[in-house]
Amino acid sequence: VLGAQGNLWTEYVQEPDLVQYRVLPRMTALSEVLWSGPGKNSYDDFFSRLLHLYDRFDVLGWTYAPGSFVVSIQGDQKNIGMGFRVNLTSEKPGQSIHFTIDESEPSMDSPLFNEPFSINQTTTVKTALFINGKKAGQTTKKTFHFHKAVGKDVKYAISHKHKYSGAGPFTLVDGLIGTTSYNDGYWQGWEADNMDVVIDLQNTEKITQVSVGLLESHQSWIFLPTYVKFSFSDDGKDFQNEKTVALNDGERNGKPNRQVAEISNIGYPSRFIRVQAINRKICPEWHLGVGGKAWVFSDEIVVE
Repeated sequence: VLGAQGNLWTEYVQEPDLVQYRVLPRMTALSEVLWSGPGKNSYDDFFSRLLHLYDRFDVLGWTYAPGSFVVSIQGDQKNIGMGFRVNLTSEKPGQSIHFTIDESEPSMDSPLFNEPFSINQTTTVKTALFINGKKAGQTTKKTFHFHKAVGKDVKYAISHKHKYSGAGPFTLVDGLIGTTSYNDGYWQGWEADNMDVVIDLQNTEKITQVSVGLLESHQSWIFLPTYVKFSFSDDGKDFQNEKTVALNDGERNGKPNRQVAEISNIGYPSRFIRVQAINRKICPEWHLGVGGKAWVFSDEIVVE
């Protein structure tokens, strides 16, 4: 028999209502995919029919998940460093998406998203879904950074792990920062190794500030580096003017968080910048994975 199945493991699901909530409308989606076959219907068409099925669930008194109200923000760079084409999507087609680019909170009076738009300077996009004139869910935001290192060459003294390669070779200098999810496509990861990279600005530039984004997610064995070192060079070989930033761990086994190690008031020109995030190598004694290999994750190196 060829087919598919959708399992629900119920070790921690002990009430019938919660079982229904976990399988509906996922069961409907699975049936759509298997019965209709590939290419027969679009997601928009499925969603429009699903709304009518919700009415049937209500009549039957069933409990079902309302789905996600998150708006996804995607930035497409056709030419690295030359600007972003921003697209906004949700899993609820036909509902209104409003957005702002001036740091204000989105409301019904904010611009209505109809088609992708372009930005060419550091911008924070905030957006939210609105249903029947009211905000549904939380505000989503993403900052697109334009800085001196965007699109420049990055050399790795120690390569990141292949399965955590982010969006490719420009991940650390593509102007995009990650969420607190290590597998969102914006992070690169090193297991029991230091992050050790050199950015070539291609020309000698006056540098006032350098920062690097880092992830802390203890339950995924990802820790902040014990410290970060920044150093500078004119020839890419002799690095000087080293500055060190020590980092303190957050709450043990707390929620994942993104932190930034930063130096400022640099005041001298350089072409090459070396950034080293020193890995603790193994998980500490208080951690469930004590003695196991610890990870360091980084998303963006910003050079001003």
